[in-house]
Amino acid sequence: MGAAHSKRKAGRETYHRYWSDKAMRAPKGLRWTKPSVIILALETEAVKRGAISVAPLLTYAVDCRDTVFIKPLKGGQRYVNVKPKGDRGNVFLEYAWSVYKKTGRALSEVDIMARHTEGKVHSWYDSVSIFRTKRNVEVVLAVKDKEAVKKFFKKNKKRAESESERSKRIGAEHRAKEEKAANYHREQAVAINAEIALIKMFKDMLSK
Repeated sequence: MGAAHSKRKAGRETYHRYWSDKAMRAPKGLRWTKPSVIILALETEAVKRGAISVAPLLTYAVDCRDTVFIKPLKGGQRYVNVKPKGDRGNVFLEYAWSVYKKTGRALSEVDIMARHTEGKVHSWYDSVSIFRTKRNVEVVLAVKDKEAVKKFFKKNKKRAESESERSKRIGAEHRAKEEKAANYHREQAVAINAEIALIKMFKDMLSK
């Protein structure tokens, strides 16, 4: 009958979990927490609260850390060219970590998948996505007379343009004066050098 009808075929929940993990990637501007970071924090908490209190989530975090992902091979690519990646976070671990930080309850993998079936993971993911993509519009000025404000900014704009033109004109005049002075000094230097050369020439003629 083929692999599709094999007894080894994964159940619907497995496929649902796999495709949900693929679809619910970290929103733009946000990265899932690495399992190793969560493990370190939970181990620290275990010293304070006891190992039993964090054991369910710690076990799941260790499984996520030790899971290695290998990208599918492309045409002509060999496995030696594919670098496996581990210690990767996912939406389920991030959800459980969020619940732990908020309530102090360590969810097991079974608890997480049960909540996923209930749609709680989806709801949490949507709230995180909206929070990350929302743009805050801040009102910086509230006025009663809008026309007066428009006139004020229009007047300031004209004044700024006038000041800019005046500054440009003054700058141009200053540069023209500097150029004129430089030309004058250059001409004077040429005349002095010519006079010195002429005097030297007469001295040389007299000495002969």
